[in-house]
Amino acid sequence: MMKISLYLLFFHLSQAEIIYSPNNIDSSFSPQSHTLIENWLGVSEDTSVGRPYLTRISTNDTFIDEGYVTNGEISVVLYQGSVHIVNDIGDGILEKKGEKYWTAPNEFIRFNMTANTIIYIFGAEYDLADMKPYEVCPECKNRTAELTRFYLMENRDAKDIHDIHINNGTSNATDDAWNSTLTTPPWLTVKSNQNNSWVWLHDHPYGVIYFIIEGCLMYFCYETDCFLATDGDVRYEQLGVIYREKIIVKPGYDYCYFAVSDFYYNHPEGQPNFYNKYFNISTQLTYPLRSIAHL
Repeated sequence: MMKISLYLLFFHLSQAEIIYSPNNIDSSFSPQSHTLIENWLGVSEDTSVGRPYLTRISTNDTFIDEGYVTNGEISVVLYQGSVHIVNDIGDGILEKKGEKYWTAPNEFIRFNMTANTIIYIFGAEYDLADMKPYEVCPECKNRTAELTRFYLMENRDAKDIHDIHINNGTSNATDDAWNSTLTTPPWLTVKSNQNNSWVWLHDHPYGVIYFIIEGCLMYFCYETDCFLATDGDVRYEQLGVIYREKIIVKPGYDYCYFAVSDFYYNHPEGQPNFYNKYFNISTQLTYPLRSIAHL
């Protein structure tokens, strides 16, 4: 009930067609030379509640940041270059576009970005603390492995699976998917090499974030208007909103490549619902597919 009531509370702050782009940055600063941090304000770490916070870090040099995650869960998505990430139990490297790292709050993170790297951080407001925000009970510490996760091409749960939604499954688009677990969210990357492809009227029952990574002109169309997102843009859609998509491969590219959050490949209840017309539908969750309490 808390999840639903929070959604209703913030409904007025989370209208449709939210596109994070260079035209609507809320704040930016340079922590060092040749490095820029840009921030977009959000509502919640949880896409079913409202649009998440977003931070974009780009560097032409190396850049290191570390600390404890304070405000809620965050995900680090690689857009360009490579980043080495260390937590309390190990480390990993994001080096392929669209790879991701997820961490629950109160966990330690240290990332080292190589030169010419761009990452996006979405979820809770990005703010790393020098000290652990709160202590974890001794008997809970053995659950740390459930509270961090690397989404790498080498550990995906589904590889090059035919996409059944683009052109109603008649295109040769492919998906790579990482399933959700009890605490960790799902992740999906899509590669479409057919120009002027489309996805018919649908909604996402848990809200959704699109990361437009490479070679894309993506139009998100509602009953009367269409909105364009292209490479480097991030788009949020709240649950319960019906829209369609048109996907164009940009000139000079062989495919359009993008990533999608909160697409539960391993849960039919968490996949898009399709419709034959626009209409108003319920905006409350049936039930959560994973824990957001992170106890």
